[in-house]
Amino acid sequence: MSGPALNAIRWINSRPGESLAAILPDDRLITQYWPPDATIEDDRLEQLESSASLFYTDLAEPAASVTVLPAAHAAEMVRRAAGPGLLEGVDELCRRLGYQAPAIEQAAAYMRQHRIPATAYLRLLPDPRPDELPVALTCQVSLAHLREDWSILPEANLRIMSWYAPDDIPIDLLRAQGDDVLSAAEMDAVLSALATYALILLDDDAVRVHPLVQAVARDTDTVTPELVFPPRETLEIAVVLLEAATPEWQNPAGWPTWRRLLPHIDAIAGHLADDEGQVPPLALWTATANVLLDQGLVERALGYFLRALADGQRVDGPDHPDNLALRHNLGHAYTIAGDHAEAISTLEQSVSDRERVIGSDHPDTLTSRNSLATAYMAAGDHPRAIALLERTVSDRRRILGRRHPHTLASQSDLATAYVLAGAPDRAIGLLRKVIACARRINGADHPDVVIARGNLAYAYFAAGRVSKAIPLLEQSVTDHERVFGPDHPQTLTSRTALTDAREGVGRG
Repeated sequence: MSGPALNAIRWINSRPGESLAAILPDDRLITQYWPPDATIEDDRLEQLESSASLFYTDLAEPAASVTVLPAAHAAEMVRRAAGPGLLEGVDELCRRLGYQAPAIEQAAAYMRQHRIPATAYLRLLPDPRPDELPVALTCQVSLAHLREDWSILPEANLRIMSWYAPDDIPIDLLRAQGDDVLSAAEMDAVLSALATYALILLDDDAVRVHPLVQAVARDTDTVTPELVFPPRETLEIAVVLLEAATPEWQNPAGWPTWRRLLPHIDAIAGHLADDEGQVPPLALWTATANVLLDQGLVERALGYFLRALADGQRVDGPDHPDNLALRHNLGHAYTIAGDHAEAISTLEQSVSDRERVIGSDHPDTLTSRNSLATAYMAAGDHPRAIALLERTVSDRRRILGRRHPHTLASQSDLATAYVLAGAPDRAIGLLRKVIACARRINGADHPDVVIARGNLAYAYFAAGRVSKAIPLLEQSVTDHERVFGPDHPQTLTSRTALTDAREGVGRG
């Protein structure tokens, strides 16, 4: 099979329980689901490939394309989902719903739940507004009944979920509203009620919501008088829940949670992009940027840093302490991205602003000065970097103390500058002192200690002490993998250093 056809089958397999239909070119309905053990005769394979490719293009991208089924297959979807005894008026129902799969699925779910035929369901449908999608009508029918049993709770939660990405909305994220709003058991019951009417799909510990249903739930024109949470307020709640669910960004143990939440943060960012009336979640933007930067996703990190800085300056002004920190972080991100001109310009502005607002001896000003020096180093201006780092080391010793982590970090950066400037022997002595001190304070597996040991190993290699460097570089890779993980940018850097050293020995 071709790539698109295989993608189609993988996509179907990843969504068990949805009302999906694979249709062959001879207009025959193969199956509503795609069982993993299904077999197709060899002479049908080419036809299946063709239809699966079209199926993937249409159904796998529902935000860009409304799935319209052939009339016979729409009626078959109702028969399978609602039951064979409820089909009176099914052709008219499918026509009224434009043969659109999400709307037909919801109608069939309602019919099954209340054991009513298609003719009775047709009488429940409201008159459509101009250009209103059929799924908006079926959503209104289902939500109206749910309000009778549950008041506003299902509808409010559906509207909250409408602001997230469609797939893999963690149920724990929704439960974070707290027991004063809904208990865990009540939340599970509410989600089950929404799933019964095909408004959502429950999938282990997550929820999926069709993008068209999300669009309906975000529509201000469909807000009912009974609803206490209009769209603006449900967006605020969606943001608060995301903020509560995100772990501390400095702790790599929280990265799996961050990776799961990132699509939903991206979705919220998209909804807020043109809404200056909404208070921006500056802390969420900043934490997201830092997580992305730590994971080596530099371009995405830059986008969030820029977003946070623009929103922060608009709300609080350019001299707010948080915005001074954001400008510094943005400059650091530019350094990592290899955009040396932007890094130096941004960090020079950061140093100037912090000296003016909080003073030249403030620890944050020294942090900006240190980052500016590393930007000079990255750009190849080693003399300028060394001069600024030597000044920063002296100032941090005077203000913070000799054993402060920031003082040790500046010394480690200075040692790196010495190596790059062709003076590795000066770096070796400095790094040995830094490692000994940092180890006593933080322990052998502290990230700063692991990085400094790797820098020392490379300094030995740069000094021509290969027999000592190679074992230390090998140990550095092992330490980085253990502390940071196999795919962390620092781990990749340690592997590159080892490879460079081995290749240098080979060439020698």
